[in-house]
Amino acid sequence: MNKNFKYELCPQWKTYERIGYKWFPFIMFNQTPNFRSDILNTDDKGFRFNSKNFINKKSIFDHSPEKEVSILCGGSFAFGAGANLDENTISGYLSKSGVNCLNLSGSAHIGFQELISIFSNFNHLKNIKEIIFISGINDLYLSTFFDINYPDNFYLYSEFNNSMNINSLSYRKKIFKFLFNIFNPKILKNKNIDNLRKEDFVEFLTSKDFRKTFESKGPHKITFEEKLNRNFKIYRMLGNFFDCKVYFYLQPALNWSKEKSSEEQQLFDYSNLFFKEKLQYYNKLFSIESYEFLKNLSNKFSNENNVNFNDLNELFKKNLKKDDWIFLDSVHVNDKGNKLVSEIIKAK
Repeated sequence: MNKNFKYELCPQWKTYERIGYKWFPFIMFNQTPNFRSDILNTDDKGFRFNSKNFINKKSIFDHSPEKEVSILCGGSFAFGAGANLDENTISGYLSKSGVNCLNLSGSAHIGFQELISIFSNFNHLKNIKEIIFISGINDLYLSTFFDINYPDNFYLYSEFNNSMNINSLSYRKKIFKFLFNIFNPKILKNKNIDNLRKEDFVEFLTSKDFRKTFESKGPHKITFEEKLNRNFKIYRMLGNFFDCKVYFYLQPALNWSKEKSSEEQQLFDYSNLFFKEKLQYYNKLFSIESYEFLKNLSNKFSNENNVNFNDLNELFKKNLKKDDWIFLDSVHVNDKGNKLVSEIIKAK
């Protein structure tokens, strides 16, 4: 098995790895806007079209205003990473059935970014019939391996944080940090040096207790339960504001939803061979304990906030056999998987 095996089995991944992202205020990042290819096309904000036939339009919001609208939000799973065509995403399949589905999903987005995608486009949202969230795993991943800083963590946080802190440092503080770290490497961090006043320099150099107190000052932390509870309360508010149904679908994972087909096993072996270190994190993330924790907590907050809860893992178990090839890796599915999810949504 060589490193190109993934592309031999799933050639569409080359396009998804090529799209990249663009930084945006508040939402932090989204897919590259106005991206064009045979299988994947985005509008002027980076949202995915439901068909290549629509790329003559500037935005996914260019649609008949009198028609009822469904909103789909999520991360790369809902965005359709792995689909062979725009038409073969979840929103693409829903649109084929006559539903006007706006795909506001963003690869690597967490629940809070999904909400910001809605808030950022409030003026375009009319005649909303339903809002569908397919989510959970990105939030679980970040909370499993990182502290959650107020108001939330997001992918690429360290890249953003380091760049902002470095750029905000004065020339004098950069020199001070460089010289100090020659003798005490990794003690003085960018996130704190910007708060160091010049009258504190001497005390910082001479007092270990001062340095310890200074470095302990950090952003407020919140728990996974707090952030999830907040998100579900906002789901309820959106449902009340638009007078529409709100659905939360717990995103499926291979370990949680089916036995591996021969193709899924080959792709798993491929990851284990070339990305063994990353797979160790995934194995911890996709444990049964993590699944039960996420499912029970999502179900609890759904019930408390009048949000319709559905577990796609259980629904996959009911509708799939071992030989069905659905997953392209631990969390992304092929066209067949997207079609199944769209049929589950239509049948609700």
